[in-house]
Amino acid sequence: MSKKTILHIIDSFGLGGAEKIVLGTINNLQEYNHILVLLNKPDDLVKDITAKNITVFILDHNKYFFLTTINKIKKIIKENSVTLVHAHLYWSTLIARLATRGKLPFFFSLHSIISADVYKNKWYSYYTKLFDKITYKKSQILIGVSSEVVLDYKKHIGVKGKTFVLHNFVDNAFFSDKQIKNNFTGELKLVAVGNLKEAKNYIYLINAFKNLKSLNISLDIYGEGHQREFLQKEIDNNKLRIVLKGKSTNINNILSDYNAYVMCSIHEGFGLAPAEAMVTGLMPILSDIPALREMSFNKGIYININSTKSFVSVVTKILNGEIIVSDLSKELSKLARDNYSSQNYMEKLTGIYKNELNSIQQ
Repeated sequence: MSKKTILHIIDSFGLGGAEKIVLGTINNLQEYNHILVLLNKPDDLVKDITAKNITVFILDHNKYFFLTTINKIKKIIKENSVTLVHAHLYWSTLIARLATRGKLPFFFSLHSIISADVYKNKWYSYYTKLFDKITYKKSQILIGVSSEVVLDYKKHIGVKGKTFVLHNFVDNAFFSDKQIKNNFTGELKLVAVGNLKEAKNYIYLINAFKNLKSLNISLDIYGEGHQREFLQKEIDNNKLRIVLKGKSTNINNILSDYNAYVMCSIHEGFGLAPAEAMVTGLMPILSDIPALREMSFNKGIYININSTKSFVSVVTKILNGEIIVSDLSKELSKLARDNYSSQNYMEKLTGIYKNELNSIQQ
């Protein structure tokens, strides 16, 4: 029997969480043939594809020529005998919906709080929401990376068809036995990972560090983005022990150099980077928001991002020995390893695929 073919479509293939999940899915699901369609570059992660049964298309999509892109995808589907289509992120989902016709199974994954990520404070948000509602059909299967993501979509768009919550997985490279320096002495070394953009709320940490100059604490931030110049200026002007480290493709080898992980995001769909830290054994200090509580099994250390005093209080207690991060991290690490393995994710995803294909054949 010939292999079934999945067409994965995503906006681009940079170093984001959604992109890593698509990469891992392609590399792990060897029982399928894969077609990866990118609307545009960057295509950084293409070089990390190890699957041999893969074809990659980069469409050079122009937002003013939707029909051209739609027709390209229709042609790819027809010429490659595609069995199912799985779209990721807003624009790819919208375009793929318009290109997919008939009884061809269509899945779309929500990776973020769409009301905050796509609709909020944008002059065209009325139209993006309207297009989402119009193109969303009952036959399409929604897969959310967290319960919070699905609830948000239900509130703003409405759920019409089958819906699943499938938490993201952590790459196998993070499942090593390398020891984390949780039992620190002297300096408290914190690490953060994520793009330098407003939603990641790094200005909160910068403002908090202004009140921590007398303490032996440092922060390294891995990631790039349009806020780099602004953030660097704030760091330099206030002479803070914060370093913007830029992009890194080997975060799994870096995390063991730190004592705790911090994420102060305003909103998150799941939180893949702190999940990676948890698997590694780092204690997460997280924004007190629903998605991050869900991701961390309600067992992390949570901060109020409306008050820098909350963060200052937490790190002060860690330095004073009132909070023992090594003790807290052990239970979380086990929970993360049990729940966020690629094997666990792939079994659930293939189950969803197969159930839908079987229901269509009946």
